[in-house]
Amino acid sequence: MSRLLACLPLACALLCGVGCQGGARTTTVARGATEQLLVSAAARRALVRYDASAWVGKRVFLAEGYYAALDPGYVTSVLREHLARSGATVVASREEAEVTLELRCASLGVTDGRFRVGVPALPIPLPGIDDGTSVAGMASGAVLSPEFSIGNDAKRGWAKVVVWACDPEGAHLGRQVLWGHAIDSTFYEDVYPSLLEELRGEGASQ
Repeated sequence: MSRLLACLPLACALLCGVGCQGGARTTTVARGATEQLLVSAAARRALVRYDASAWVGKRVFLAEGYYAALDPGYVTSVLREHLARSGATVVASREEAEVTLELRCASLGVTDGRFRVGVPALPIPLPGIDDGTSVAGMASGAVLSPEFSIGNDAKRGWAKVVVWACDPEGAHLGRQVLWGHAIDSTFYEDVYPSLLEELRGEGASQ
């Protein structure tokens, strides 16, 4: 029994060490969930700013071949939905259309930013222990102070899209440049649902 009791501290230390090695895998795909949400939210927020009031009651064809960026299926579907909700009739071919829209992507991606202020870990000598040797540039009788820092880590999704409109003969009808933005940072994010939205079974409000 005494041997078992003597081994308990060692067992606890091993368990604590194993527990501290764990970590959460944040993604199992090429792009993590946060990056996908930032990109899709930025694109959607740009596209819903498109003023489609001039196309109310008109047959509109969306030419998708000019869009070459991330998530083309999602992005073009968002614009088709927005056009229909705005009162336009989205048609399947250019021949049926009174108006043709070309969707172009100037930029769609994620930027990373990090700002920190703090004190790095510093060696603190222990009196009466230094034997004159050093390990990795630190006296053998010294310990490292804890590192302390505060700051903000932020990922931002940005979208810049251009929508050009022309008539069946190719004459210019209009052009709009649209920007969208989404953020996920240490202190604020607008892509995941809030606690209230989760309780209601809803997605993010924007």
